[in-house]
Amino acid sequence: MSLLSSRSKAVLIAVAIFVLGMLFGSTLERWMGYAAMGPVGPGFTRWGGPPPGGKGGPRGHQRILHRFSRELDLTENQKQKMRAILDESRERMRDVRRQVEQTMKPVLEESKSRIREILTSEQQEKYDRIREEMDRRMRRGRRQHRGPGGP
Repeated sequence: MSLLSSRSKAVLIAVAIFVLGMLFGSTLERWMGYAAMGPVGPGFTRWGGPPPGGKGGPRGHQRILHRFSRELDLTENQKQKMRAILDESRERMRDVRRQVEQTMKPVLEESKSRIREILTSEQQEKYDRIREEMDRRMRRGRRQHRGPGGP
């Protein structure tokens, strides 16, 4: 007997597709946004950010605001309104991301457990080391993405 009903499986698949779509879209947006930005000032790489280890530079919605401001020739009033909209959107997206992570965590843990069950003890040790490295890289990537003072 299956642990999950057909409907639950469908919901989990839909959530997984949604998460993968967000990740793909975010990656594509970052890549396209960086490529379109070009240099933004002294000491910046062509991708719109400071060189590795550098300080400052536009990040996230600040980069978006900078681009729109430059390309649309926004007034100060428009910049303030756009900044407020982008700030609100960022907070709402963080909430959505947290909810998705909470929904996905039990599914991921179950899949890890089920994978370990089919492995030999030697394979399990290797699998655990690989998972630890993957988790470490993911945490490092999240810290770099958020930057100093992030959530």
